[in-house]
Amino acid sequence: MPWMTYSGTIKLGPAVDLAALPAHLATCLRRAKANAIEVSNTSVSYRAGLFRLVSNWNVLSQFGSGEITVDPAARIVRYRLRYRELVALATLMIAIAAVVPVAVPDFPALPPALYFGGWALLVGGNLLIGISNMRWFLRNAVAGAPTARVGPEPDPKAW
Repeated sequence: MPWMTYSGTIKLGPAVDLAALPAHLATCLRRAKANAIEVSNTSVSYRAGLFRLVSNWNVLSQFGSGEITVDPAARIVRYRLRYRELVALATLMIAIAAVVPVAVPDFPALPPALYFGGWALLVGGNLLIGISNMRWFLRNAVAGAPTARVGPEPDPKAW
């Protein structure tokens, strides 16, 4: 598994149209303001991240990029989220907070454990919120996905 990624799966119902699902997921990602969306037969890749003109409550904010793959044999959606930007930004913020007491005279220094705790809270809290939001987003996207027609075609003359 690549470094600084999170992977998960979502089960698909029996009626979901597997052929139309990647295009539907791409549409949902466009609504969430993802960038560089690429759709193939069974997968969707996208860019997102912290440095876009969206609210920090945007479902894709915590993740720099990701892939969503439809596995027709297992009837699941696999997703992988990258959070390197989140770790880099949290590290930069804590580094600035650690340098200020050294650079400014008479500024009270904090114990190093507080800096590590702050970093862990920033990264861990954002990941916890981001992962749960992404699972919610994908479940709702799958719930609204096109359904495959089961059974014979209806006869329009019978209406």
